[in-house]
Amino acid sequence: MLRKDFLRTLSDYVTETVTKQSDVIEREANVFGLLRFTVENEIEKEKFLGLFSEWLVFDRKQEIFNGLTGLEYFIKHNPLRLGSEEIGAYKDLESFEVGYFEVKEVKMGHGVLLQSVATGLEYFVNDVTASLSVKKENTLWVRIASVNGTYHMVGSIFFVMPYKIMPGMRYAISKWKKNSLNAKEIAS
Repeated sequence: MLRKDFLRTLSDYVTETVTKQSDVIEREANVFGLLRFTVENEIEKEKFLGLFSEWLVFDRKQEIFNGLTGLEYFIKHNPLRLGSEEIGAYKDLESFEVGYFEVKEVKMGHGVLLQSVATGLEYFVNDVTASLSVKKENTLWVRIASVNGTYHMVGSIFFVMPYKIMPGMRYAISKWKKNSLNAKEIAS
């Protein structure tokens, strides 16, 4: 299991660094479409802000981070002076997969067996919350990564999509490749 606040440590560092400079946060919020999305789509504020922070951490390369994502910068510079074992666990996050997954099996109180629609690979993902809130055959949009050999949901949020993946969709999505649908795109 991930240590308590493992993901929050990274997310808080990136968010605090970006928000220290109001021009940077305003520019990034504009690029993400923060005002347009919240007004037009009436997305729940907490979910939308979770997607925005996830995008800043994993997907958005920024000048403030020397052209790297928040995650890449955090790992390379280790600004919180974490030990090598802990920074190694964060390095594992670089091998994430994000996109659509089908729920193949639910192990209540433990996790879910997911199959990537893009790659066809299956992963048992440890996530108690997901195991209590999703059902077999649901389609999810989520970000997963293996940390210290165990898969976890590592994004700010996951969405149960209101549709089932059909063969034609599966074929089209497989052409998108791994990590083609990031947090900004799922928000839109």
